[in-house]
Amino acid sequence: MLRTPLCELLGIRVPLIQAGMSLYTSPELASAVSTAGALGSLGAWRRPADQLRRDLAELREATDRPFAVNHVVPDLDADAFEITLEARPALVSFALDDAGELMERVHDVGSLVMQQVTTVPQAEAAAATAAGTTPPASPGRPLCTAAIHPVAGSASRTGTQSAARARSATPGCEATRASHDGARPASSTDSTDSTS
Repeated sequence: MLRTPLCELLGIRVPLIQAGMSLYTSPELASAVSTAGALGSLGAWRRPADQLRRDLAELREATDRPFAVNHVVPDLDADAFEITLEARPALVSFALDDAGELMERVHDVGSLVMQQVTTVPQAEAAAATAAGTTPPASPGRPLCTAAIHPVAGSASRTGTQSAARARSATPGCEATRASHDGARPASSTDSTDSTS
């Protein structure tokens, strides 16, 4: 079985993360993915807050494995985000814009952050946010990049690595990994590896 640094970082057995996919995800799907050893995800976008609360409770009941909750930053539902923070998933992923100070709020509850981006400038902005610096200006080109920002560790090294990988990415889909210096999600139970 393939083991990577992502496995250790997230407490999963295989280096796969299910896409958030908004309402097209369910507690059943996310728990099946997590129970199988990958990281299941529940999409929060356009899911009513009361439904998200019920779905997260159902997901917790169905699996003791780590899972993620995905939010779309430009259309963030503040109530749904608070419910996510209360649930303390292993990872909170953000799509379509820089999560900015939302990352700190996620880290404050002990969860990891994954920033999904579609252009090099977005990747550089996400890396700069994690590093506490200003992103460099560069022309955008389509790509699929995700940077996982740890709860603890070297933020400036994280940002530098992510931005360097984003700048050198070729069109297509490439994942970047932040260094984690031993950070592990609270829900991690049996991992010994991690990834990109």
